Amino acid sequence: MSRKARQRTSRLPIRMQLMLPIAAALMGMLVLGLFQTVHVWGEYQDATDAEVLADLAGAAADVLDGHQDEGAPMLQAALTGSMDEVDIDSLRQRTDEAVVEFGSVAGPASERFPALSNSLDELLNHFERFDGARSAMDRLASGELTFNDREVVDAFITYQTIANKLVSLTSRLPGLVDNAAIASHLDALDSSLQAGRLAAEIQFSVAYDLTALAAADEILVGRVSLGNVAHLSGSFDRQILELESSASEEIRDVYRTAMATDEADTARAALLIYLDGDIPDLEPAEFSAAQAAVVSALHRTQDTAVEVLDRDVAALRDSSTRTLLTTFALIIVLALTAIISAAMLARRISLRVDSVREATLTAAYDTLPKTVAAVSQASNADEVDRLLQAAKRQTIVATDARYSDELDSLAEAFSAAHHQALRQTANQALLRIDVEAMMKTLARRGQSLIRRQQQVMESLVDDSPSEVPDEWRSV
Repeated sequence: MSRKARQRTSRLPIRMQLMLPIAAALMGMLVLGLFQTVHVWGEYQDATDAEVLADLAGAAADVLDGHQDEGAPMLQAALTGSMDEVDIDSLRQRTDEAVVEFGSVAGPASERFPALSNSLDELLNHFERFDGARSAMDRLASGELTFNDREVVDAFITYQTIANKLVSLTSRLPGLVDNAAIASHLDALDSSLQAGRLAAEIQFSVAYDLTALAAADEILVGRVSLGNVAHLSGSFDRQILELESSASEEIRDVYRTAMATDEADTARAALLIYLDGDIPDLEPAEFSAAQAAVVSALHRTQDTAVEVLDRDVAALRDSSTRTLLTTFALIIVLALTAIISAAMLARRISLRVDSVREATLTAAYDTLPKTVAAVSQASNADEVDRLLQAAKRQTIVATDARYSDELDSLAEAFSAAHHQALRQTANQALLRIDVEAMMKTLARRGQSLIRRQQQVMESLVDDSPSEVPDEWRSV
């Protein structure tokens, strides 16, 4: 069989065969990495959702605070006739800025959460009614209108509707985020907003009723007003309980500190008297001012809740971003490392196999035939030994001292096979030389025996010439 026919006939080279399982393992790693990346990407999207919701909740809280802050002084001015002491323009400017900010975050929120689109559109439409409500409140504070006039009632309905829609919006936000901590902060913010709205309604309802009772010279609270305030008070207490259960310790501490004031205590005491059906010994304006401290305490609680929410959302966003980038970079590095290492290993093993193959074929088709021919013509054992040692050096398959594996064993096996073939060739050559030497020795002995016989015969002839026939003498 020719050397060309001995070329490897595998459909796939060993380099490719080595790369296939490594490539399969790499594909599995990439698939797992893809799943991990999708999971981390989901966390990143959750952080983005939380950021959008936090911005929306903060903007809603600012609008609610602003419209309550501008409504309470107007109510106070209407009750006391001290409109000149209220800087209503700055308060309304703050509310307008909050409305503009709310409009800027409403668009991204609608795109990310289509379910909120209708609520946000309704709120933006109701914000356009602020001007009419403010005009009615100005006329009420100046004395042109009374609390019973239709314009004033509509103004209060506008403020109340906006407040209700704002807190209704914030109550939906916790269910839109998957992170438990962020949802808890949104719950706390919603509870504080709900409590603030209820506290403001209690402030207006009780102050208005006290004004009406004083004008009618009543000594007991009417059933309708009492039932309305009792419902508001019960709802307020329920929201405070929810705030205490869902808020973090930091938010609870702020709320408790803000409520620990004489004004808040006065408002709570007066409200308890009112809920008993009696008229508290407070002027409507005094109760309104005391209840305003409760509303203010809830506003501070809301601000703290928004700050904590923004801080945790930023931390969540940073953490998810780092995790996403780290996971992506790790997958890329591992994939490249695996590919490069596998390629280098496959190439190294392939080269080593090619080296063993080439050395084996060289020995089989070049070194061994030449050595056999040379040994066949060797004339003595020393020359055979010299040729044998030279052939052994040529047929040793080179190995790398850095590796000790199956390829080294294979190379040693091929070298042993070559050396065994050389040994058999040398043995045959030595046998041939021994046979030749033996044949030469036998030939020399035969020649010596013939010469000795000739000499004996010649001596016999010389010793007995008369007895030797004439035909023998001529021999």
